[in-house]
Amino acid sequence: MVNIVILLVLAIGVYSGARRGLILQAVHMAGYVVTLLIASTFYSSLSKTLEMIVPYPSDTTASAFSLYNLLKNVQFDKTFYNALAYVVILFIGWVITRIVAATLNKLSRIIVIKQLNTLGGAILGFVCNWIGLYFLFTLLSVVPIQSIQDVFSGTSFATFIVQHTPIISDIIMKTWLAYV
Repeated sequence: MVNIVILLVLAIGVYSGARRGLILQAVHMAGYVVTLLIASTFYSSLSKTLEMIVPYPSDTTASAFSLYNLLKNVQFDKTFYNALAYVVILFIGWVITRIVAATLNKLSRIIVIKQLNTLGGAILGFVCNWIGLYFLFTLLSVVPIQSIQDVFSGTSFATFIVQHTPIISDIIMKTWLAYV
């Protein structure tokens, strides 16, 4: 079931990207890249604040992690707060990017080769939604609640997105994981 939802979200990304067109979708993508850079800079200080506000979710003290069972000496509570701070910043950046893109909507009406505009927008829409799913699933993968962990042990596509997203997977794992 989760695989179907993932495919649906990716299909929506292709559709919305094709509708927006290459130029408007490129504005969205540029906003998301800037947001990623901002999140990479400020997530650490925000995670310390979130530790004071948000309780660490856990159903038992012995909850197992489906994707990280081989890692030793990882402080998953710190990893959770790092990931949560990153996602909060990304969400704020997403909202700001949507507002800016809406004001620049007239740019999308510039005459370009229609097929190139549609195809380029569809590809960028797919990439944007893939990255969004990556951050969502990576955040969920460090939540020690068994029902959430079962999703990763039973869903090969969610696991694939977290472990094999090019470039981002390695960077985020090195950034978010907090070792003792």
